[in-house]
Amino acid sequence: APDETVELEAFGLERGDENNAVIDILRSINTIRAEAAWGALKKKSLTDAQRKIYQRQHRAILAALKKRESERAEKAIRLHLLLVRKNLLGY
Repeated sequence: APDETVELEAFGLERGDENNAVIDILRSINTIRAEAAWGALKKKSLTDAQRKIYQRQHRAILAALKKRESERAEKAIRLHLLLVRKNLLGY
């Protein structure tokens, strides 16, 4: 499992009350990502080009969160999750 402190630093976050929701979300995501089924789906669908798109999307989500632009963050998260679903599951 990824080191939680390193992940928080990558997101520009520190442990603290105001970040608890984000930390909980990261933990949930990491739990799912640790599953063998996730790894198999990812291996079949992830290309270098797709990884770059995901990284751009992650940066857009983070920028919106840092600016506390909740509507923009929500839209960016939804777009990202829809693309991930399409790439992993085909719909």
